[in-house]
Amino acid sequence: MQVRSTSNQTSAFKLGSFFYNSQSVANTAGISALNGYVLSSNPSGSVGTMNAIQATTEHSGIGTLTWDRAFFGSGLLTGSGIISNWASFYGGGVTITTGSTITNGYGLYLAAFPGGVTNKYGVYAVDANAMNYFAGKVTIGTGVTSTPAGYNMYVSGGILTEKVKAALATSSNWADYIFDKDYQLASLADVETFINKNKHLPGIPSADELVKDGGIDMNQMFAKQMEKIEELTLYIIQESKEIESMKARIVHLEQR
Repeated sequence: MQVRSTSNQTSAFKLGSFFYNSQSVANTAGISALNGYVLSSNPSGSVGTMNAIQATTEHSGIGTLTWDRAFFGSGLLTGSGIISNWASFYGGGVTITTGSTITNGYGLYLAAFPGGVTNKYGVYAVDANAMNYFAGKVTIGTGVTSTPAGYNMYVSGGILTEKVKAALATSSNWADYIFDKDYQLASLADVETFINKNKHLPGIPSADELVKDGGIDMNQMFAKQMEKIEELTLYIIQESKEIESMKARIVHLEQR
C-alpha cells in the first residue's frame, strides 16, 4: 500500500496511529504504534534488500528547510509515571534459526554522505553530559578489520588531543621503590657494561622487543622512564657527595 499526501500547512501529519493504554495494572507486554513485518520465502533466488520500515524525504522547493528527518523519534512522560529506560531508537537484535547465518551484523549502519554535504556527522549528541557506552570494541579509521586482543579501542592514523590521563591500577606500578633504602642501585660501571653489550638501558625494552610486542605500553614505559630518572637522581647525589668529600680533602691538604 502506498499513501501520498500533500499539504501546505506548517505542520501536518497525514498518516499515523494513536494507542492509549489506560490500564491500572502494568500487565501489558508491549505496545507498538507502528509495526512492520516483511517475509521473504524465495527458496532459490535472492532478495536485494528488505525493509520492514522505509522512510524517504524529498525537498523540491527553493526555500530553506531547517530539518529534513527521514525518521524522528520522541517521547512524552506526564503524570507520575516512571520510564526505566527510554531510547529514541532501539534495535532489538535478530533471531537466527538453525541453519541460517548472517555474515555481517550492524546495530547501526550509515552509508557515505554525498559530496554536497558540508559537515558530515556519523553520530551527533547535543547533550554535553551524555555518556557514549559501547560494550564491545571500538575501531576508528579505514582499513581496520579487527581490534588487537587485550585492547578495546584501535585508532588508525593517530589521535590528536589536548590532554591524556593514564590511570594506575596500584601504587606498585610506579617507580617510588627506587628510593627504598634496600634498593640495590647498580654501579655506573655495570650500567656501562650492559649498554655496550645490549645497546639499550637496563630494564628498558629494546626497539626489536617493542616491535615484536606490537608497540609501547604507555603506563609501563612512563614508570620505566621515571625509574631511570630516579636512578639518575641517586647517581647525582652520590657524585655530589664524592665531590664534596674531595673538596674537603683538598682544603685539608692546602692547610697543611
